[in-house]
Amino acid sequence: MTDASTPNLTVTDVQSIINNAKSSASDPITTALQIFTNLGDQATISGDVLRQALVATAPLPPQYASLLVGLQSIAKSGSTVTLTSTDDTQATISGTQARLKKIASFDVGSVNGQPAITNIAGLSVHKFFWIDIQSVQLLQSQGQRSIRVVTSAATKDFPLP
Repeated sequence: MTDASTPNLTVTDVQSIINNAKSSASDPITTALQIFTNLGDQATISGDVLRQALVATAPLPPQYASLLVGLQSIAKSGSTVTLTSTDDTQATISGTQARLKKIASFDVGSVNGQPAITNIAGLSVHKFFWIDIQSVQLLQSQGQRSIRVVTSAATKDFPLP
């Protein structure tokens, strides 16, 4: 819930935040973290504002965009981001079924000095059964970068180009 001290960001505000993050980050995790960090400590974005800003600055592939169709709002309080949708949403991404619950949340920050999205609740993928995504972290070692995804079933590292 918001109050008078929680700003409702406009399309222009969100476009500026996205453009700044895209110009200063080289990977999707760092870009996402910069976007969420630059929202400030308290902010609210309506789903319509986010969709309009994304169309103008960072169009999403249809499979990702379909997860945001029912998004009503994004609220940030401290390091916690909460997404509220009209209902659970499912989409197929790279051959894997993904589900975003009606209410999903996560924390933005770092793990061992590396950008991370942790304490994820309400996001899962289907591989024989639904697997909850718990955290996503950027890793860097010996000049190689990868994204570590921790789930309720396993941990997997995906190399970045």
